Amino acid sequence: MCADDRIIAKAQMNQSWYDTHMKMKRKRNAIFIDKQTPIATDDENDADDDTWLMGMSDAPDLRGRLFATQQELCAYHTMLDEMEELKAANKQLECEAAELLKERSSHKQTLKKDAHNAVQSLENEIVGLKIELAQSREKVDSHVARMRPARIKMKYLGEEVKALRERADIQQITNKRIEAPVSC
Repeated sequence: MCADDRIIAKAQMNQSWYDTHMKMKRKRNAIFIDKQTPIATDDENDADDDTWLMGMSDAPDLRGRLFATQQELCAYHTMLDEMEELKAANKQLECEAAELLKERSSHKQTLKKDAHNAVQSLENEIVGLKIELAQSREKVDSHVARMRPARIKMKYLGEEVKALRERADIQQITNKRIEAPVSC
């Protein structure tokens, strides 16, 4: 049995026609009870009260009152039915709202988890890139350290080559002067 069915069944059990009947009976008893006589619920007293009530009004008046009462009762029951339908609809909406909240919460948790995983993945990628950068800098520093003596040596050899070329040029000039006959 669904929660809505239970609500409707409970509402039908608490129909107000019985409450109205009991109120009318109490009101009728309160009007007709004489202060000296105890409250009697036997059929004879009820019949006397009914007879007395009937004698107070004529038939067309009673018919009019009965018709008005029936219309009010009909309107009351229609209103009651509408109220029960509205209560059931409200319960249904509350159930749907609770379901939507649960779904929203679940979706929010999923999004939160996905965002956390994405952030964690990006952080891991950043850590990996930092490690690669550190290794790359280490290689560059190592390469620079190995190249420094080679550059110094190359510079020294370049200067030596320059000096040797200058000496070779001077030697060639000197050799040309020696080889060239002196004409006088």
